Amino acid sequence: MKAALKKLDTFFSRGKRYSEKKYRAELRDFRRLSPETFRRMGADDFLEEYAWVVYAAGFKEAILEKKFPAIKKAFNGFKVQYVSKMSNLHAVLKVFNSERKARNVIEGSRMIARGWFANLKQCKPKRAVNVLDELPGIGPVNKYQLARDIGLADVAKPDIWIIRVTKVFGFSHYKKMVKYLSGKTGEKEGVVDFILWIFCAEHFKGIDSLRSYAKAM
Repeated sequence: MKAALKKLDTFFSRGKRYSEKKYRAELRDFRRLSPETFRRMGADDFLEEYAWVVYAAGFKEAILEKKFPAIKKAFNGFKVQYVSKMSNLHAVLKVFNSERKARNVIEGSRMIARGWFANLKQCKPKRAVNVLDELPGIGPVNKYQLARDIGLADVAKPDIWIIRVTKVFGFSHYKKMVKYLSGKTGEKEGVVDFILWIFCAEHFKGIDSLRSYAKAM
């Protein structure tokens, strides 16, 4: 296990250097997230973060980054009172042709307008994370992404790359691996998640190429 941990340490260090070089601003923003971020967050800002996670599900983030400003414009800046009353999807679908995602955002905005977000603010953090998947388009995996992105909780999203890294480096559960790296490096668990995800997503095609890379280290 010591050899595997040493390799994991090296792997993470490489990922961190890559992230700090190519995604310095994003890494800085993730490091700044805290419960205070969520406490200060308004409904419109929450809707934008929620919409990002909905649109990111099953889609390449690099492409979404280019499209998202136009998506935001089509949703009138993600103003809850506007989006909750939308019925015409033409402008949104012209930018991103997924009626399901657009309707998820609109229905979610209606929940927010009816007081769902205000109620979320009153929940204890652990309870709050578990109610995020009440929102359309949010499920048992990407609820952790949303929780992390709004500063609600310092958590990792168990997406496919985190699970693959967990398997390749011999951990029984992704939470144990993320907690180990967080304790070892002093980085928040959400930051560990981001570093591993971006490094893997941009360097490997699948678990076989990741396993070959780890074996050669």
